[in-house]
Amino acid sequence: TLQEQQERGSSGMNVEELEEEVRAKDDAISIAENELQKLKNILNAQRNNNDLLKQKLEDNLNLAEQLTANKAEVELKLESAVADKTKLLTQLSEAERKLDQEVKRMEDLLLITDKEDSRISRLPNLKDRVEMIISNRNEIQLE
Repeated sequence: TLQEQQERGSSGMNVEELEEEVRAKDDAISIAENELQKLKNILNAQRNNNDLLKQKLEDNLNLAEQLTANKAEVELKLESAVADKTKLLTQLSEAERKLDQEVKRMEDLLLITDKEDSRISRLPNLKDRVEMIISNRNEIQLE
């Protein structure tokens, strides 16, 4: 009827149908806005995670730089220690050589001392012989 056509308007729907469609669209818009807010929250959480990861990466890079510097320092100390060890080994070798020379000198002195001791131990015999010779001379001269 004419009244129904007027109620339906140009779209061919009545006011109640239009109001229901508007409510359905409002509900769909509300659901979409909620979903959009959830996505925004997820995006913010991802940004926060990215910031944390970026900070951790920077911290790790700083730590890597520090470890590299420490490694270089330790390598220098190691090289210095090796050089010191080499120097000490050279000094030890020289000291051993000098000690060997001193031991040889002592052994030579000991041999000389042993020879002198042997001569000294024969001295009483020589003394007796010298006294005999002197005595013999004296006797010869007296004659």
